[in-house]
Amino acid sequence: TILTGDRIPYRFLQNADNYFKNGAYHGELYALAFRDTLKNIKIGTLTKKDAPDYLAQLVTNPGKDFTKVAYDKALERTFQTPLSKRGDLLGDTADMIQKLKVKKSFRPLTIFSSQWFTFLRTPTNIIGSTWERIPFANRLLSNYRDALKTPGATAELAKAKSTLGWAFICSFGYLGFHGIFSGSDVDIKGSFRDKYQLQKAANRQPKSFRMQNF
Repeated sequence: TILTGDRIPYRFLQNADNYFKNGAYHGELYALAFRDTLKNIKIGTLTKKDAPDYLAQLVTNPGKDFTKVAYDKALERTFQTPLSKRGDLLGDTADMIQKLKVKKSFRPLTIFSSQWFTFLRTPTNIIGSTWERIPFANRLLSNYRDALKTPGATAELAKAKSTLGWAFICSFGYLGFHGIFSGSDVDIKGSFRDKYQLQKAANRQPKSFRMQNF
């Protein structure tokens, strides 16, 4: 208690986590309410005059179907989706490792597993979120493929993730090809001082943008 200040670091982390979860939760509620309102206007069961009151009612008194989707989305956006609920290769693998840690036969190795596999859920979800935005790699995730098959906002959001990945690759690929942007320099084994070959040859600083006339 004294060394941690009554768990002050943990309390700060918990409050920050709750802040982002609440933001994602309420944001998804608004999105669901807006989509449902537009749907009812298009099919003719709701007039534009009554739409604001209908939308406000959905936000202030959401049904269980709305709250469940919003809660799951809040977990997803804060990388806290349970491993068993990811429904893909990454989640299944990490969940298997997690279950292996608690087995009696594995307990003597806990001192090592606690160092290398302290947290599995958050890193796995971060990797999964990254893969969803990497072209071709996202096709390896069964939950992403299922999202593409689900009509409506689910499929559109999945396509948007892939589009973002393509845009990133095309943008930085072009910039890198023309020398405007560069990553790490050429690595020559044997000496740390001798690895900056790109900088020596063309006077280009690694990991930098180079704009014309600057």
